[in-house]
Amino acid sequence: MSGPVESTLLDELASAILHPLTDLETMTTIRSATGAIAALFMSASLAAAQRPTPPTRDPHTPGYVTATELPDGAVPSPEANGNFIIGPTHAPAPEMAVKEDVPHGAVHLFTMSSADSRIYPGIARDSGTFGTPDPNDPAKLVVTTSRPHPYTRRVAVYVPQQYVAGTAAPFIVGQDGPDSLLFVALDNLIAQKRVPPMIAISIGNGSGDAQGSERGLEYDTMSGRYAEFVETEVLPLVEKQFGVRLSRDPDARATMGCSSGAAAAFSMAWYHPEWYHRVLSYSGTFVNQQWPPSAETPHGAWEYHERLIPNASRRPLRIWMHVGDRDLYNPNVMRDEMHDWVVANERMASVLAAKEYPYQFVFARGSGHCDRGVKQQTLPEALEWLWKGYKVGVGQSPTFNVGDRLRITAPALGASPRLARVVTASSDTLVVRPADAGDFTVAVPLADVSRIEVPAGHRPRKKRFALIGLAAGSVVGALVGAASYTDPCVDNEAACAGWFYETRQSDAVGGAFGGGILGAIGGAVLGQLWQGETWTALPLRRIGRVRLAPLARGLASRESPTRVGLRVSLR
Repeated sequence: MSGPVESTLLDELASAILHPLTDLETMTTIRSATGAIAALFMSASLAAAQRPTPPTRDPHTPGYVTATELPDGAVPSPEANGNFIIGPTHAPAPEMAVKEDVPHGAVHLFTMSSADSRIYPGIARDSGTFGTPDPNDPAKLVVTTSRPHPYTRRVAVYVPQQYVAGTAAPFIVGQDGPDSLLFVALDNLIAQKRVPPMIAISIGNGSGDAQGSERGLEYDTMSGRYAEFVETEVLPLVEKQFGVRLSRDPDARATMGCSSGAAAAFSMAWYHPEWYHRVLSYSGTFVNQQWPPSAETPHGAWEYHERLIPNASRRPLRIWMHVGDRDLYNPNVMRDEMHDWVVANERMASVLAAKEYPYQFVFARGSGHCDRGVKQQTLPEALEWLWKGYKVGVGQSPTFNVGDRLRITAPALGASPRLARVVTASSDTLVVRPADAGDFTVAVPLADVSRIEVPAGHRPRKKRFALIGLAAGSVVGALVGAASYTDPCVDNEAACAGWFYETRQSDAVGGAFGGGILGAIGGAVLGQLWQGETWTALPLRRIGRVRLAPLARGLASRESPTRVGLRVSLR
């Protein structure tokens, strides 16, 4: 619906002001967000005029889950599971204020185009159109005005100051980005060591809303397709462009959103639990909004609480959910008894409890759909609850995947650092294959390791190559300048001696000057193109015992196929 998209654009405008972007990025963000907000307010006003006002629901309605009612202004403890009711006063949590005395993460922006996407080439529904219910099946919406259409999406990447270059970081993926509220909350929570230092990847949608739109196709489709888009098209770009490593451990990965973005977050974890274990949902669209329809899930995301969760074995998921007492109710022309957001989220809480999932469900009084005030009140507690069970702190162990390149200094490998790839490990020994040793492997006792370095990206060598070019160009220019001089005094050398040698010297100096400038420019260009790899040393206090754990299913190792499925973690 238009609510979450409008909120996202406001967040994007705030993000441009509150976070460290370049001047060009800031101005671009402000211009695009301001224009989009103006247009959106017009469309939102039209939609509001056509959409019925949702009734206020009582959290104690028969059939709703039994919940603990908290004092007005209070939020649940991050230590508690279950169902809670919060009052109508939604003051922002202290952690939602920008504070100068905490480290601020860097926020980077980039744009993705539909032309570059293999999974989502782009669609759009014609402006001013929607669809009509199928007369033979009210659960189906017939949309005839959706057609191919290009799009661009903006992606914001938050990297905390506490991130250690070269280590595999936990991260959270957010839908309908950029999300400045998330970045502010992370600044403060990471500083207080209430959540791990994590990277946040806030992905804009592909435009539009609901059935027949690109956003609807991405978020409301009941499959793992959106997760696969993120995994194969977004995350590799993040790692490449910003020199970070993202963890492949599903317990170190979270996903969040509001409305259809929340349904997408849940689908990412449900269909790919080998990639994501943690889900945060505001006003989740667990209703019948999938388009095109699917014979496997004819009721869209309503199927989660109707059939999928009750009938499936429990997945290793941890879920935080919110719904407002004035959340959406039959907001469009469909009247299929599967478009009440409060009932949908209440049913989700009920089936999660029955299957003994770890979850926290917050029913907010005085709250609308994707309520910004509720998010500002609850997001810090929600994030802290979501990451319970995950080690917190900068000194946390790095994770190495089988096949990763390391530079190791240890007696077993010689006196100098040696380049090697991870093969496997025992409880106290790292087994590696040195780059210069063919197929031979070496067992390295961790107790003997004096230094481990990991790749930290590539850095231009402009200065070094410019200096080399300056020196080489000066020498060559001087020689060429002197050698190319034609002597006009060949028949009277004695008379022209002074002038001859002064001129020859002047030509050599001029050649050296010109050659030096050209050499420096050429060297700088070459240094920019030929970037050097940089390495970061891991603190020795983080090198201890070694454990093996299964790799995320579907992610191939760079090593031999017989070794797929191992991940080495030093701690």
